[in-house]
Amino acid sequence: MDSPIFEYRPDMVYITHDEPFTFSAHVHPHFEAILMREGQTSVSVDGMERTLQVGDMAVAFPNTVHSFHHFANEGILDIVLCAPQLFKEYRSTLSQYHPTCAFIEKELVHRDVVYAMDSFQTEMKDPDVNACSALLNLILARILPVMTLCKNTESNSFDLAHRAVSYLMANYSEPISLDILADKLGVSNSKLSRVFTNRLKTTFTSFVQQLRIDCAKKLLQSSELSIEDVCYECGFDSLRDFDRVFVKICGHTPRQFRKGIHF
Repeated sequence: MDSPIFEYRPDMVYITHDEPFTFSAHVHPHFEAILMREGQTSVSVDGMERTLQVGDMAVAFPNTVHSFHHFANEGILDIVLCAPQLFKEYRSTLSQYHPTCAFIEKELVHRDVVYAMDSFQTEMKDPDVNACSALLNLILARILPVMTLCKNTESNSFDLAHRAVSYLMANYSEPISLDILADKLGVSNSKLSRVFTNRLKTTFTSFVQQLRIDCAKKLLQSSELSIEDVCYECGFDSLRDFDRVFVKICGHTPRQFRKGIHF
């Protein structure tokens, strides 16, 4: 079973208007809005898959596993990702609820949503945070009423997955185990393990390893830290373990990656 990629995005807003693509299962703390402009493509959100036609939308709430599979020859897709700081009055909604279906058919996509997605394109090169926040909240004001939302509870897997991902994002470089995380979240380790398997489509170990390797790749590319320092900075206990996991996930050693032998 492949582990979803944790997509680290330091930017408050990410906007693209491009051809559809294939992107394996991934998760991030941003809210994501997807609008099909031309052609068609397949999108999976939280285990539910749908082929988007022209004018259809899909949304991914924060920390929800989603993926793209493009099978046509051409098309155009708009994607907007916004950090939690931009949610404004909808922040509690996006953290306390989740949609039963993350897809919106063209007939239910309000013209204001299309206007907002068009306007986001003008912000692509140098996004104005305040303007983007206003556009995001306009989108949410129009799409949330046409979606069925379910309340997250302390006992359901959606909320537990959200809390688990949030904790690991902040603490993956520290000593962590399934037992430690279960204790922090106040649940049994068996229940937490099932959440990783059923909700995040991975295992606890694979998810933590992916977070640490993503961190390592960034440090190897952007810092002068030694490979040993990168190893411990990202939470690994030993260079041997670091090398083993790096090769398993990336197909080459950290040293090869730093030298650029990773294409």
